[in-house]
Amino acid sequence: MILSAILERPVELKLGYRNGRENRLAICHKGTSTPVTPSFDALSTGQTILVEMFTTILRYADSIDINKSINLADIKGVVVIDEIDSHLHVDLLHNVLPKVMKLFPCVQFVVTAHSPMFIWGLNIFMAEMDLIFTSYRLASALARKNM
Repeated sequence: MILSAILERPVELKLGYRNGRENRLAICHKGTSTPVTPSFDALSTGQTILVEMFTTILRYADSIDINKSINLADIKGVVVIDEIDSHLHVDLLHNVLPKVMKLFPCVQFVVTAHSPMFIWGLNIFMAEMDLIFTSYRLASALARKNM
């Protein structure tokens, strides 16, 4: 599910032989053996960062309770990501990251960014999910008003 969300198409992993001509692990269109990318090495840097980031969440969830790491909706926690826009392309920030975050509904994400594209994409995503989005400026204004 995570890899499909990052690549924005249904994919699955295909295990190949160690014969030197093919990669041992390929990313293929779901239900076929047609490769989307021949290996993880062929992913963009931003896609690789997202895969690593979200598999790290799975690894930590797995170390706490293996039964809760099977269903992404059961994983709970807080993830802090500093300056996400310095690592990801605008399209990944705007379209993909909010979709991948949606896979973890019980995880609170604290993300800093300078990119208005990320904030815009997150606003659209949050409105669709009927969730509350709080920016630093909004939080600061509310805090001053309530003083």
